[in-house]
Amino acid sequence: MQLRVTLPPRPIRLTCYLLASVLCLCALAHANALAGPFLWDDRPLILGEPAVQQPEPLWTYFLHPFWRPQADVTAPRGLYRPLVTLSYVLDRQLHGENPAGFHLTNLALHLLACVLLFLLALRTGASPAAAALVTALWGLFPRLTESVTWISGRTDVLAACFSLGALLCWPPGAGPGHRYAGALLLLGGLLSKEVAAATALALAAGELAAGQAGRGASCWALVRRLVPLLLVGGIYTALRLYALSSEPPAASSPLRPLARAAVPLEALGTYILMLLDPWHPQTQIGLQGRPSVPRLVLGALALPVLALGLFRLRHASPTTVRAGVLAAAALALHLLPLPVDVVAADRFLYVPLLGVALLGAGACSSLPPRPRAAVLGAGALLAASFAVAVHLRNHDWADEAWFWAEAHRRSHPDNGRPLLELGNVYYRAGLFEEAIDLYRRAGEAARRTEVQKDLPAVALGNIANCLSQLGRYDEALALHRRLVAARPGAFTHQHDLGLVLLHQRRYAEAHAALRTALQLLPGHRATRQALEAVQWAESEEARQRAQGHVTPLERAELLTRLGRRLDAAAAWLEVARRPGASPDEVRRATAHLLLLGTTAAAQQAWDRYQRLAPTHPDVVRLELALQERRLRERRLLEMRALLAER
Repeated sequence: MQLRVTLPPRPIRLTCYLLASVLCLCALAHANALAGPFLWDDRPLILGEPAVQQPEPLWTYFLHPFWRPQADVTAPRGLYRPLVTLSYVLDRQLHGENPAGFHLTNLALHLLACVLLFLLALRTGASPAAAALVTALWGLFPRLTESVTWISGRTDVLAACFSLGALLCWPPGAGPGHRYAGALLLLGGLLSKEVAAATALALAAGELAAGQAGRGASCWALVRRLVPLLLVGGIYTALRLYALSSEPPAASSPLRPLARAAVPLEALGTYILMLLDPWHPQTQIGLQGRPSVPRLVLGALALPVLALGLFRLRHASPTTVRAGVLAAAALALHLLPLPVDVVAADRFLYVPLLGVALLGAGACSSLPPRPRAAVLGAGALLAASFAVAVHLRNHDWADEAWFWAEAHRRSHPDNGRPLLELGNVYYRAGLFEEAIDLYRRAGEAARRTEVQKDLPAVALGNIANCLSQLGRYDEALALHRRLVAARPGAFTHQHDLGLVLLHQRRYAEAHAALRTALQLLPGHRATRQALEAVQWAESEEARQRAQGHVTPLERAELLTRLGRRLDAAAAWLEVARRPGASPDEVRRATAHLLLLGTTAAAQQAWDRYQRLAPTHPDVVRLELALQERRLRERRLLEMRALLAER
C-alpha cells in the first residue's frame, strides 16, 4: 500500500511559510535574551515575593495588589495584576530561580502574540504578505525589547496575548457565544495589566460602528450586545477594589497643577519621537516635573492632529475602527499621570503598536500592486534592521552594571534611580565603598526632584547596609533607627534593623525587629532565614560558652550566620591556613571567601585547596568562580571610573 501525504492548498502553505519565517526571525533576534539575569523589579517581584517563592491557594492571588506596599517604600500603588504573579509562580515551579526559564516564557508569549496578530491581520482583509510584514515589524520593533527581554515586562506581553485573543473571538457582528468567549479573554487581559481596558473600548467601538453600518440596530440592541463587556467590567472592578483596599491611601501628586498638566503632552511628544527613532531603545525616559520643552511643544502640536484622525474613523469599517481605537486608547492610558517617576517607557508602546500594526496591514493591502511591492520590499529591509537592533539591545540587558550605567548616562541628571540601582549592583559584588558613593549621589539627585521623594530614604538605608558590611555597626544602627522612627510601617527598614542588631549579637532586639518585619510582610524568605539565624546563633554561642573551647571552623560558621562579614572572612582565612585543616574544610573556606572575603583571600584559600586535592572536580569549579569574580570586579571598577567623569 502506498502512503500518500496530502498537502494543504498552495495559498495556505504559503501563509504558513510566511508565518513560520516571521516567528523564526523574531526568535533568533531575541534568543540572546535567555542569558539575561534577574534585573531591577524582577528581584522584589520574583525573588523577594513570598507568594512566588512559596505557592499559596490559587484564589488568594486575586486578593492582593501587584506590589506589596509594605515591601518597598518606592513601590508604585494602584496596580492589580494577579495573572502575572501566577505566571511567575508557574515559572518558579518549573525552573526554580534560573532566570533563563523566565526569559523563555516571555519569549514564548511574545511569539504567541505574533501569531495572534498575524491571524487578526488576515481577518481584517490583509494579504498574507502584508500580514507577515506588519507582524515582523511589530515583533521586531526595537522599542518593544523591554517588554520581551525584561522579565517584569511580561505584564504588557500577557495583556497583549489576551487582548488579541479577545479581538479574534469577537469579530464585529459576532454571536453570543463568541462575544462571551471574547469577554472572558478580555478579563484575562485586565487581570494581567490595566492597559487591556483599551481592548474593551475597541470592542465597544467596533460594535457601535457595526450598528451604524446596519442602520437598523437600536440602542437597546447595542446594549444587549455589550452585556458581556459590562459583566466582565463589573467582575474586574469588584476584584480590583477588594485587592487594593489593603493598600494605604495613595499620596497626592507632588507636582504642581501646571507641571501635572504638562506630563501628558510631553509624553505624547516623546512617544512620537520614539516611533520616529525606533533603533535606540532607552530606559528611564524623561523625568516628571522636569519637562523637555521641544517634546512638550511637539505633543501639543500633535494632539489636535491625532484627535482629528480619530474623529474621522467614525465612517470607517468596524475592523478599522477597532484598530484605531485600540491604538489611541492604549496610548491615552499611558499619557495619564502614572505611578512612576519617568515620562515615558519603551514597554508602554507594546499594546498601542498592535492597533497601529492592524491599521498598517489594511492600508498596505489597499495599495495598487506596484506600490504595494515597493512597500513590502522596504518593510522587509526595515524588519532586518530592527532584528539587528533588538539583538544588540539584548546585550545591554544581559549586563546589569552596563545597563544601569547606560541608563544613568542617557537619563535626566536629576534622576537618582539609575544610580541607586547601579549601587545595588556594586553592593551585591561586595564593593561597598563604591556602592556608598553611588547611593549618596542617588540621594542627592533625588532630593532635587519632587517625584522621587522616597528615594533618598532608600539610598540612606542602603548606605547603612554598606556600613554594616564594612563592620561599622554603630553608624549603621544609628541610621536604621532613624529610618524606622520616620517610617515604622516599612518592611525594609524593620528587616535591615533586625540584621544589624544580629550583627551586634543583640539577639532579643534583633528577634523583635525581625518579627515586626515578618508581620508587615508574612512569609518573606530572607526574614524567616534571619530569624532562624538569630535562634541558631544564640543557642550556638551558649553551647560554645558552656563547652569552653571553640574550633576555628565553629567560630567561622558562627560569624557567618551572624552576618559579621569582615570577621567571618578573617575566620575562614584562618581555617584555610590552619596546618591540620582537611581538604573539605579548605574547600568550604574557599567557597565562603568567594562570597565574604577579598579576591586575594579567596585566591590564597584556593591555592591551598589545589595543593591538598588537585584532582577534585571542585578545584576547577572554584577556579572558574574565582576568575569570574576577578573579571567582574575589574569591570565594575573600570565602569566606576567612567561614571566618576560625568
